[in-house]
Amino acid sequence: MTGKTLAVVGIVLGGCAGSAPPSRELLDARTALVEAKQNPGASLATDELVQAQLALDEAEQARGATSSRDARDKAYLALRQAEHARMAALYRADLAALEDARRKIDRIRVNMARRAAAASEESGRVARPQTP
Repeated sequence: MTGKTLAVVGIVLGGCAGSAPPSRELLDARTALVEAKQNPGASLATDELVQAQLALDEAEQARGATSSRDARDKAYLALRQAEHARMAALYRADLAALEDARRKIDRIRVNMARRAAAASEESGRVARPQTP
């Protein structure tokens, strides 16, 4: 490595040395929130996503300002809220799909009843003898 490269690496590493690396809980919470936001049904759980983001923000702030135990607890809470947001979105999407399926079943039943009535009416006409 050249002297310039070493200097840049030293500056970057020196800048990172002042802050502790994020805990496993915080990394997990970040990942869970990203996954929850990328969920196709995320728009169905906006309130839960906002709460999860607020919890993650609080965990990020606690990382350097409070005890590591408190920061980890807040990160754990943020993780669980992100998971809750993802599950709420999935649940609501499933409910919407279920309602859609019920509407389709109802339409099929109505069509079947109409066909049965038409067939019954047609068979009644065929069964009746024509009078001259």
